[in-house]
Amino acid sequence: MTEPMTTAVQVLMSQATTMTSPGALLALAAEMTKPKSVWKGGKKLSRDEALAATRAVTAMLGRYGLRPTQVLVSPGRASLPAATGRFYLTRKEMEPGATVTKPLATGIGAHLANVRAIARFAREAGHQVDEEMLLGELAEAVATFLEPFRGELDLDPDAEIAGDVNRISTWLASPRRNYELTRFLGEAGRRRLAYDIETGAMEYEGEMAVLHNGNEPTVFLFTRVVGHARAEVFKAVDEEPPLDEGGEVVSGWRPETVHVGVSSCVVCQKVRLGVRLAPGGQGRLEMAFTLDPATYVDEPRGEHDPSDGLLWGDTIMPRYPNSGVRDWLDEPGYCIVIDQIERYVCPDFEAHHRRLLDSEHPDDEFGMVLRAHLPVTEDNCRFLLDGKDGGGSRFWRMIVGADKGTVLPDVAIDDAGCESRILRDRLASILYSDAEPTLASLLDGEAAKRTDAMEAYQLKSTTGDRRRKLAFRARMRR
Repeated sequence: MTEPMTTAVQVLMSQATTMTSPGALLALAAEMTKPKSVWKGGKKLSRDEALAATRAVTAMLGRYGLRPTQVLVSPGRASLPAATGRFYLTRKEMEPGATVTKPLATGIGAHLANVRAIARFAREAGHQVDEEMLLGELAEAVATFLEPFRGELDLDPDAEIAGDVNRISTWLASPRRNYELTRFLGEAGRRRLAYDIETGAMEYEGEMAVLHNGNEPTVFLFTRVVGHARAEVFKAVDEEPPLDEGGEVVSGWRPETVHVGVSSCVVCQKVRLGVRLAPGGQGRLEMAFTLDPATYVDEPRGEHDPSDGLLWGDTIMPRYPNSGVRDWLDEPGYCIVIDQIERYVCPDFEAHHRRLLDSEHPDDEFGMVLRAHLPVTEDNCRFLLDGKDGGGSRFWRMIVGADKGTVLPDVAIDDAGCESRILRDRLASILYSDAEPTLASLLDGEAAKRTDAMEAYQLKSTTGDRRRKLAFRARMRR
């Protein structure tokens, strides 16, 4: 069942999961087999199942001495007493080995309503009635029919969404695609090339290619708050910062600085969904959540002069705070020093960050800027997609543009018109959408951009026979 569920079905599934109740399971089956339901399994009882359900209902009527033509009209399944014949069996039809040829009700909802009506009439007649026991008898009579619905309950929502998201990597690796994503990712890594998202071209990065994340086709989901910190803000005195070709402050620049004030920082992770080469060198694709570091720096309080006109609200440092280390900001000439993170929001991030701070291995310093990957599993979906937005107030998120560029809808709207801001529901909305854009098509487009850029790079960097061969192969993939 991949379509968005109605609120009624969600409630019933929750009840059936937590209660393991025959009544809740029967109610779920009745709701999901309504005429306009999106349920893709069987919606009608077989002849044998209908006969078994009718026998159970008839036995209950006899147990409490109830008249079927009175009781079975009340649920609304029969308009007149004379129309109740398909809901119960006569005494002769109940005899062992008797042949029943008349039409019987094949909707599970009719039998469920009849059992509830029997329980109500029996109580009114003074009997002690355990309605759940009666529903258990009906559930036992149609156990084979109910089995697929038990399967739906056994499938955790996070397991379902993880399984369906992982189908995208198989689809992207299909030979029917007009590109070879697996080859592209492998070749870009071997040749130390990186896709520049700004220019849409492949560039040689050499040893620094590992620090670039552009090769993996990804789509942005949301910003996740993982901690809060206090920073001392400094400004360079009468000296313009030297910038490298990428516009970053040159490493090692140590100008004279003055203290500007104190700033609050929000430590975050930019969560994306993407496809990468699976670890282990097996040459296959896998879906993964990617976590990119981002620290938002608020306007400093203290000696800072607001007339500077700096847009501190959306100042982002693309790394995690490194205790006691001077970090230069995008605001020219400004840097911050964070003593320590004052409050961690995520225990997993706290353990990771403390390990990086305590490590003496020089390569671990890159952990402050490197992207982390989490395979798309049931546990990781539960870890990342529970709750709304990803932390922090909605006002703060709006002011800093924390989720600017997300592919997720603001709200997910189900068939009943109910709205949800839960991240899992919003991801499911675009994953299962019948209209463009879908999650699969967005990743398809990102993959095509990168493989096209690689073809252009190869054609530009080769001549003669080699170039003609590459051009031919590119045409054959179209």
